Amino acid sequence: MTEANGAEGVLSGYRVLDVADEKGLLCGRVLGDLGADVIKIEKPGGDPARDIGPFYKDTPDRENSLFWFFTNASKRGITLNLETVDGRDIFKRLVKTAHFIIESFEPGYMAGLGLGYQDLEKINPSLVVTSITPFGQVGPYAHHKAIEMTLAAMGGHMQLFGEEDRPPLRIGQPQAFFQGSMQGAMGSMVAHYHRELTGEGQHVDASCQQAVSLSLMNAIEMWDVSRRNIKRAGARTTIGIAPQKRIWLCKDGHVCIHVEAGQLWESVFLWSGLSSGLMKRVSPST
Repeated sequence: MTEANGAEGVLSGYRVLDVADEKGLLCGRVLGDLGADVIKIEKPGGDPARDIGPFYKDTPDRENSLFWFFTNASKRGITLNLETVDGRDIFKRLVKTAHFIIESFEPGYMAGLGLGYQDLEKINPSLVVTSITPFGQVGPYAHHKAIEMTLAAMGGHMQLFGEEDRPPLRIGQPQAFFQGSMQGAMGSMVAHYHRELTGEGQHVDASCQQAVSLSLMNAIEMWDVSRRNIKRAGARTTIGIAPQKRIWLCKDGHVCIHVEAGQLWESVFLWSGLSSGLMKRVSPST
């Protein structure tokens, strides 16, 4: 598979079978953007993620989900029922020519269908199977159910957002699922590199809760270094020891701008139509 401009992607020539739900859809999108031929497998009736808003022109419809558009770009699609004998047989035939599988079922579900990693590696020993679940494949929470907000809270993300004297807040988009997908994509690429060297496939285990914790930047390290917890600061966020303003009032509401490197602020001002000379009078912490 090639990119739109005709250039080869790093995963051109590789195939992905994507049977993930909303927890892992972005993982397949990332691999597809890298050039892989991603086949999204939906169950009969369509994937439930098609019902996730917002919707194009605010018209609720399974064909108008912007969430679906975003997470399923760079993919092809088929319908397959893995809970039937015929569906499983077709899936196993597809596995013979696949290089990656992305799934997000409860641990043990695929194995119960005879489609677990140990079953599939017998068909294709070089296969990389990436499982994206709330709490990973093993451990005391492995079979616990969780919504996205649960994982954002237990991963530590919500502790950092909101006013200090009010309850913590969840970020608008499903960051816990997106972070789990990104860690799944990175793990898939590491396993792919190993396969290129050895010919061996692997089972990649991605926990959304752990992925959220890995996205906290310096929040964990601040405790290790100085025994100080970063607190919620409303419109501001703390990078290192300096608070930076994140929410800005504008003509028709508010806008969230978060720039890590100080030299990028001039570009932000130019983009917003403000004079670059304003840089001399405004610092990121004001």
